[in-house]
Amino acid sequence: MVSSTSDPSLGYLFGQNHEAALDGKGRRFYYEMVLQDITPNFRTEAGFVPRTDIRSVSQYYHFYWRPKGKHLIRR
Repeated sequence: MVSSTSDPSLGYLFGQNHEAALDGKGRRFYYEMVLQDITPNFRTEAGFVPRTDIRSVSQYYHFYWRPKGKHLIRR
């Protein structure tokens, strides 16, 4: 997403907001990665961007342990 703003006090401002996500899952695992990049001059009229000039990466990995056999508890 890009923003282009012309403000008399600040002049012409051009900014970008990029977000990308990657995820994968299988029988025994789940993985997710999210990348966000907001440039300093990104502006929004609606005001839903609390902070600019930020780059962040977050990751989550979960492994599901499953024993051999059909049940977790033997009766």
